[in-house]
Order: sequence, then C-alpha cells, then structure tokens
Amino acid sequence: MNIAGDNQLVIGGDPNAPHTQWRYGHSSKKGENVADLIEKAGLAILNEPASLARIGVGPHRDTTPDLNLCKNAGGITWENTFEDLGSDHRILSIALGNPPTGNFKRTIRRVD
Repeated sequence: MNIAGDNQLVIGGDPNAPHTQWRYGHSSKKGENVADLIEKAGLAILNEPASLARIGVGPHRDTTPDLNLCKNAGGITWENTFEDLGSDHRILSIALGNPPTGNFKRTIRRVD
C-alpha cells in the first residue's frame, strides 16, 4: 500500500477468506487476517453490506466474497449490477471520479 502514496488505490478480488464482515456465517483465520490487513492499511470496503455479490448454490448462502477496497479514492461509486452472466458471482461496477453520463451498455458476446 505504501507504493501508492497519496494516489488513488482501488483493489478488487476474491480472497477466498470467509469473514462475517462480508456476510459469511463464520470467520476463518484467513478472513481474520484479511480483515486486519484492511484495517491496518486504512482501506475502505466499497461493498454495500446488503448487496450480496455471490449467489449461494445448494446449502450455501449468498455472501460477498468479491471485495472491492479503496484508499484516497475521492469520488468513487460502487454498484452491484445484479447481472451474473451465468456465474454464481454478480458483476460489480466501480467508477472513479464523476459517474459517466449516457448509456454505455454494450452487447457482450460470450466466447468459449
């Protein structure tokens, strides 16, 4: 995190680290370590707690394993699009600065 200095920093990913802060029913040791790192680094979690990013399958509940973090981000907006494109993970949208105007949706062609 030090390399970013005072610049905007945005991090996104699935750390495979269950923690109650991101709506798991329990916290693993790895989840505790990730939560501690987020706090010590002064990062903010962009995810809205009630806007779950992963659809639970079978006995598993909906959770938010896909974390979006920021520091010095200023006018950042985060949105769960609730689109999944057939995956159990929903598409999350992050915009830096002022949100774009107009309709910028594009048709996505799936290639195997």
